[in-house]
Amino acid sequence: MGSKHLFKALAVLTLMGLLGDRALADNVGEFLPGTPVGFASHTARNGYTYTTTLTNYGTPAEVDDTVTCPTTGKTIGYVDFTYATWTGNTTATKGLSTTTFNTGGAALAGGFYKTVGCQPAAGWQLGWVQVVTATIAGRNIWGAADGSSFTDTLSKTDPDYPHQSLPAGSALPPEGAPTVGFQDFPNRYPIATTQTWNPELALVCKNVSAKTVDVIGAFDWGFSMNASNMADTVTVTASGPTAFGDASSNFFSTLESQYAGWTIQTGCCPCVPEPSTFVLLSGLGVAGLIAGRRQQKRAAA
Repeated sequence: MGSKHLFKALAVLTLMGLLGDRALADNVGEFLPGTPVGFASHTARNGYTYTTTLTNYGTPAEVDDTVTCPTTGKTIGYVDFTYATWTGNTTATKGLSTTTFNTGGAALAGGFYKTVGCQPAAGWQLGWVQVVTATIAGRNIWGAADGSSFTDTLSKTDPDYPHQSLPAGSALPPEGAPTVGFQDFPNRYPIATTQTWNPELALVCKNVSAKTVDVIGAFDWGFSMNASNMADTVTVTASGPTAFGDASSNFFSTLESQYAGWTIQTGCCPCVPEPSTFVLLSGLGVAGLIAGRRQQKRAAA
């Protein structure tokens, strides 16, 4: 059994006693809210204010992969995400004019669970960086053109993705919240063409003072949407998610072009020792009880 599965099994046994049966229950999927959610209004470039409500999810998919340091080959943890397409409706308001139409997109939530017995050295921080390539670029701080790639961030001085937490109302797995959480619910509005929205999400360790990003690994996800006009029913098609692996050349080149003066490289955090998770749990008497929850899911399928 791999280190990820052993860690998850030990965490399940510990947290079942702390959280009870609630920790074992999924909503739509782990990490995604089980009820429709509303998104904050925003003002688009055409002067309209949009308010979007998610109404239905598609069939959830999972990204559940071991994470190894690309420079040492050592296992440092695992990623656990739930992905689903979704449909909803949007109200657009401009002055006295109000229009309601269908919309759709994708949802991704989850995070990285660190299992190694060290923590990032001073000045270094684990986090997420996301690069998006989209038919309609939408609002972004770079003014990126439609069809181009851009870093999905709110800062030109720090490439961090801005929503590094789990959604409110999401169901946690038995092992609890991730070391570094993530959530994103992108959508697009109907136009007379098929639209694609394709991000690449990378787990990184960065040092802002040193202007350095160590890219640990990444995976692709996203969606395409087909609707000819505002009155049409929206059809959303899943894109990915792929398995966690090496980041693409486009990921590196996009960051390098938008963060001039930064070092963007393959690597991991410099680490300092911390108490081992396995040492902390060694007194629980759980030898032989290491059947991970992922195997239980498969057996029940």
